[in-house]
Amino acid sequence: MKGGIVSMLYGAAAAQDLGLIGDGRIVIHVVPDEETGSVVGAGHLREHNLIDPSAVAMVTGEPSGSSIWNAARGAVSLKVGFEGREAHVGQAAFGINTFAHMVHIARPLLAYAEEKAGRPTGYTMDPDDPTGSMVVVGGLFGGGSNFNVVPADAWFTVDSRFNPEEDLAAELERMQTIIREAAAEVDAKVTVEVTQFQPPAGTPADHPAGAALARCVEEVRGIPARFEMCGGILEIRWYDQLGIPAFAFGAGRLDVSHGPNEHVDEQELFKAAAVYACYAGEVLG
Repeated sequence: MKGGIVSMLYGAAAAQDLGLIGDGRIVIHVVPDEETGSVVGAGHLREHNLIDPSAVAMVTGEPSGSSIWNAARGAVSLKVGFEGREAHVGQAAFGINTFAHMVHIARPLLAYAEEKAGRPTGYTMDPDDPTGSMVVVGGLFGGGSNFNVVPADAWFTVDSRFNPEEDLAAELERMQTIIREAAAEVDAKVTVEVTQFQPPAGTPADHPAGAALARCVEEVRGIPARFEMCGGILEIRWYDQLGIPAFAFGAGRLDVSHGPNEHVDEQELFKAAAVYACYAGEVLG
């Protein structure tokens, strides 16, 4: 994202210096917390009316390569906790094993995850990306006090990325029902904390603001722009909720993001800056 910020700053400066924006105005929001829910970043701006609803368009500098991401999945994240009773291994029969409860409840959630993965989206995606909604059961988990003690506490997480066609509230209720019913089967004491609930977002590819961005991408890169849905969640949702056409386009490759060889090619930063300047001229000039 540091590369995206640099490209946007240079693109905005170029648009101003070249007189491309007329009486228009470019606003750059540089915020934290995008990876973990945006509540203290873009969500804060939204809550305090710091996003101008009259904006003609929004672009975030995600590493989309030559594609334009015009849609993104929604997210629901849970922390499932268990309460049992400790007992020494020599008296294990007197304990209540929360690990056993955790395994029992995780099993139907894993089946649910497999089911959702088999429901493809109608949005265009990268051919190599999975098209179903993604659910990860047990991304984090823990509990217990020692190897020779029946664990009196345990927990695991469920993290999901639902396609825009899915009803997030209904899917949350379904996951909670699966947990409640499985818990009842083994008389488990369970708590469910919703740690993230973020709606999907999408702007039609044929929206005038999207068509203008596609023209700029093609002009700078020399190849037609491709509209795709991002497999994760994006900041575009906060702007989409205000009726602002919102897209993600930026230098870099998603397949090397958040890894040991994460990098952005310098020439791609220049090209992204040129696209941003061109786009400002298209929608503001």
